[in-house]
Amino acid sequence: MADIWEEVAGRLAESGLPGGDPLGSAEITAVQDLLEGALAGPDRSELGRATRALEGAFRTVLAAAPPETVEAIRTGEGAPSLRVAYLLGQIAMAQGLVGRAYAVRTDADFAGRLSVEPWGPIVGLLADGDKDIEALALALGQTQAQAVPPLKAMITVGAVDFRVVGGRTLYGLTPSARAVVAARPTGKAA
Repeated sequence: MADIWEEVAGRLAESGLPGGDPLGSAEITAVQDLLEGALAGPDRSELGRATRALEGAFRTVLAAAPPETVEAIRTGEGAPSLRVAYLLGQIAMAQGLVGRAYAVRTDADFAGRLSVEPWGPIVGLLADGDKDIEALALALGQTQAQAVPPLKAMITVGAVDFRVVGGRTLYGLTPSARAVVAARPTGKAA
C-alpha cells in the first residue's frame, strides 16, 4: 500500500500541473486534517515523511509550471498562473510548518535524552568542535566500536550530523543541538 503522504504529494502535484484537476474543498480539508494530525502527533518520522512528500510535490509543480509563471514568481514581475502560484505558496507554507514542528520535536527529544542517556561526554567533546571517530574514541577511553552506537543514536534524533572531509568522517553537533546545550543551566551537556 502506498504511503498516505506519497498519495497526498501526488494529488497536490497533479492539481498544479497544466490541465490538472484543481483540488476540491473535500480534498483540501483531507490534506489539512493530515497535516494537523502530523503536527499534533508525537511521531517525528511522520513529520519526516510529510516533509519529503511536500518537497516532492513542490518540485513537481514548479518543474511543470509554465516558464512565465516560474519567472513571475522568482522576479515578482509579470502575471503568474494564479492557481499554480497559490498552490506553490500553500505547499511552501505547509513545508515551513512541518519543518518547524520537526525541529521543535528534535530539540525536545534531544534535551530529554541528554539527561538520561550516556551522551554527556560525547556532547561535551563535540561542543568543542567536530571530531572524527578516532579522536572521540580516544578522548572517551573507548574503542571505536563502542563510540559508534551512541553517535548513531544521536544522528537518529537529529542532534549530531556528519560530513566527509578528505576521507575522514567528522561528527558535530547540529545547530539545534548546540542551542539545546547552550540553554542548559550549566551550559554543559550533562
